[in-house]
Amino acid sequence: MYQRRLGRDGPALRPHPVTLIEEPEAHLHPQAQFELPGLVNTIIGQKILTTHSAHIASVVDPRCIRLVRPDGDRIQIRDLKSFLTTEVEAVPEASGTGLGELERLKRSIERPFGELLFATAVVIGDGATERGFFPSIIREALGQISHGVTVVDPGGLNTPHAKAILKFAIALEMPWVIFSDSDEQGQRAVDALLAIAGSENRTRVVFVRGREEGSDVHAIEKMLIEHDSGLCERACRTLGFDPLSDDLFEFMRRNKGVTGSLLGLELVATYPCSVGAVPEGWPEPLIELVSSLKSQLQHSETSN
Repeated sequence: MYQRRLGRDGPALRPHPVTLIEEPEAHLHPQAQFELPGLVNTIIGQKILTTHSAHIASVVDPRCIRLVRPDGDRIQIRDLKSFLTTEVEAVPEASGTGLGELERLKRSIERPFGELLFATAVVIGDGATERGFFPSIIREALGQISHGVTVVDPGGLNTPHAKAILKFAIALEMPWVIFSDSDEQGQRAVDALLAIAGSENRTRVVFVRGREEGSDVHAIEKMLIEHDSGLCERACRTLGFDPLSDDLFEFMRRNKGVTGSLLGLELVATYPCSVGAVPEGWPEPLIELVSSLKSQLQHSETSN
């Protein structure tokens, strides 16, 4: 197209074409969206795309990405290249972010990297159950302001992926909450993450716990069973749970990649709540989680 438009017999000083494409993902199949950047790269000159596609954002070079965000009465442009060199003041552990960490986010977390770019807040969970469970209860409790809250499972809070996600949220000034098992391993992992975020952010950490102080309820499955075992049984029956032959906790752990979403839907069906109100009948750690998100999101909305 350019060759025909400019003519091959034009002047020796050739113009530098700039191609602007708005929402190129419109009406495309997700798999086609993955292929689109390769096609765009065949266009000569400079290319500028505006997109809301998590698929496209997850396959382009992150150094080419600019985030356009509201900032009061202004528009803020964030260059992801700045994330590669961001240092959090007085927190040395947060420095030294590199391209490898962005690639780790792109390739290794369960949620697409692109979704983090469009997120309004991020919940870092401690397993596959949390990853499936939280979206339903967050929508139920927070309503419209929950749009854009992304839940990620980095494969454990003591992994490099969890640290990369936290650094990313801090660099973009994005609200975040950590939801952790309360066993010794979970406590150590949280301490390592707070070395990045700063100990003053401990209020953004929610630990699984039972009703009684000193109980052995350290995992979300045990917390939900202690709270309402009937709820858990109803959710698990969809997967073939038999109370006469199956141990409920072991069944939930064995199917944690699937039970999470079922448990979330069953919880909000059993204990519905009004948007913005303190949920009644929910385990206390879940109330803390949605309260922390609500506070941060409302503060962010007021600031913007």
